[in-house]
Amino acid sequence: MSGTVQRDRNPEGRDRMPDSARPRLRALAFACALVLFSAPTVALADASATVSPAVTRSSVIVGVSDSAHMASVRVALEAAGGLIKKTYDWNAFLVSAPAGTDSTSFSRVAEGIEGVAYAQGNATLHAADATTDPRFDVQWGLPAIGAPAAWDLSQGAGVSVAVLDSGIDGLYSPDLEGPGQVVMDGQFNYISSGVTPMDYFGHGTHVAGIAAALRNNGVWGVGTAPQATLYAFKVLDDTGNGDDAVVADAIRDVVDKTPCKIISMSLGGSGDPGGGDPALAAAVAYAQSKGALVIAAAGNGTNDNGVPTTAPSYPAAIAGVIGVGAIDSNESLASFSNYGPVDEDLVAPGVTIYSTLPHNTFGAMSGTSMATPFVSGAAALVWSAHPSWNATQVAYMLENTAQDLGAAGVDVYYGHGLVRPDLALESTITPPISTPPATETISIASNGYSARLRAPFVLSGDLTPSTTGRALVVWVKKPGSGRWSYSSARLTYGSDGLAGALWWYRYTPILRGVYSFQAKFAGDETGLAATSRIITVSVR
Repeated sequence: MSGTVQRDRNPEGRDRMPDSARPRLRALAFACALVLFSAPTVALADASATVSPAVTRSSVIVGVSDSAHMASVRVALEAAGGLIKKTYDWNAFLVSAPAGTDSTSFSRVAEGIEGVAYAQGNATLHAADATTDPRFDVQWGLPAIGAPAAWDLSQGAGVSVAVLDSGIDGLYSPDLEGPGQVVMDGQFNYISSGVTPMDYFGHGTHVAGIAAALRNNGVWGVGTAPQATLYAFKVLDDTGNGDDAVVADAIRDVVDKTPCKIISMSLGGSGDPGGGDPALAAAVAYAQSKGALVIAAAGNGTNDNGVPTTAPSYPAAIAGVIGVGAIDSNESLASFSNYGPVDEDLVAPGVTIYSTLPHNTFGAMSGTSMATPFVSGAAALVWSAHPSWNATQVAYMLENTAQDLGAAGVDVYYGHGLVRPDLALESTITPPISTPPATETISIASNGYSARLRAPFVLSGDLTPSTTGRALVVWVKKPGSGRWSYSSARLTYGSDGLAGALWWYRYTPILRGVYSFQAKFAGDETGLAATSRIITVSVR
C-alpha cells in the first residue's frame, strides 16, 4: 500500500497516512499572503471641470565655439526672441524658445548665429527604472537574479510554461490578463473536470506572477519572463493538496496536448514508502523524451528538530529534474529549504516574495514554491533567445552560468548556485547537444555479509582530459533510507572522449535491496562541472 503525505502533522508529529490514499503532494509555500494589498480605489475626475493650460516654452541648449563669442551669441539669441535661462561656464546657454516655437525650429535659428557650435532641444531624461510597475520596489528577488538586465535581451516571448499548481486566476488579476497570457482550459482541471482551472487557494496565482506577470502595465509587480505564455494545470485542490496519479497524468498531458516547453511544479511529497516515486518518474521521463524541461521545488522539509534535511522530495529528486532550493535576501540558504545532491540543482529567491494573488490583490509568500518559478521564468528567457536549443542545453546554460554561492563549485547547500538569466543570456558558451541521462540497473549477488561493486560512471558536462585525477564525489542511497551519503573516487579519461570513474563500494554487513549511485564532479577554480546518470543497483 502506498503512503500519504499531508500538509499538517498529528499531535505526535507523525505524518497522517489514510489507509486508501495514493501518495500525495502539497504546495511548498509558507505563510500565504504574509502581507496583502488590496486594489486601490480610483476616483474619476468630474468631466465638467475645465483646466486652463499653462503657457509653456521649449528649452534649447546652445553651445558656443569659444568664450570670445559668448556675449555676441547672447545678444543674437535674445534678438531672436529667446529667453536666457542659464549661462554655463562650459560655453553654453540654456534658452527658452519664443512662445509657440518648438525646440527643433528654434535650434535651427540658433545654429545660424555666428559663433554657435551646436543647438539642441533640452531632452527630458528619466531614471533608468526596470519597470513602471508600482510594487517592483518590494520585489527584491528580480534584481537578485539579474532579471532587469536580462529583459534587455529577452522577455520570454514565444515560450509556453505549464504551471502545475492550484490553478491560476487569469480572469480577475490584471497582471495575468494580457492577451493570450494565461491559457485556462477546463480539460486541464484535474480537481473539477471540465471547469475553468481557477485558483481559489492563491498559491498557483502567486507562482504564476513570479514566473510571468506583465511588465510596465502600471499594476502591482512584474514577473521573471513577462512575455511568456502560461498554461494553468489545476492539480492541487483548494487546500493545496494533490496526489501522484493526478500530477503524473497532467505531466503527460502537458507534452501531448500543449506547446509548453517548460513544466514548473511548486509542489512535492516524500514519494512511496518503499522508496522513490515510480509513477512520477515515469511521467517525467515521458515528458523529457518529448523535449520538455522539468523544474520542481526542492521542498520545505525539516526533521523533528526543525532542521532542513536532505531527504528527497519528489518530483525534484527524479533524475533530470531541476530541483530548486530557496535563499533569502542575504543570499543565504533559507531556513526551511531542503538541500542535497538529489533535490537541489539551483537556488533562487524564496523568502518574502511578493507577487500576484487572486482577485487583483498582491502579497508575499515564502517557500521553495516561490523559488521555483524564478528558475522556470529564467528558462523561458533563455529559450526565447535561443529557440533552436533543446531542454538539456537550456538546463546546461542555467547551471553553468549560475552565481556561485557557498563553497566554491557545486556544493550540497546551493547546488550550482543562484540562477542568473542575465549571465546566461550574455554568455558566449555554446552548450553541448545531448539527451537527458538514462537510469541503469545492475544486479549483484551478496552472501549476506559483504559485497563489492565496481561501478563505472559516464559523466556528461564540461570536462576535458585535464580533469583526469581530480576529485569526484559519488553519492549513494542505501535501501530503506531517504538520505544520500557520499564518498569519493577519482576521474579517468577514456579514449572515447568521455570522462568516467571507477569506484569500489563495500558495506558490511550488506543489506539486500535497491541502492542508488550518482557521481558528481564538483569542479574547482576552473568552473568545470558534470554529473553522471543514476545507477540503480539491486542487491539480492
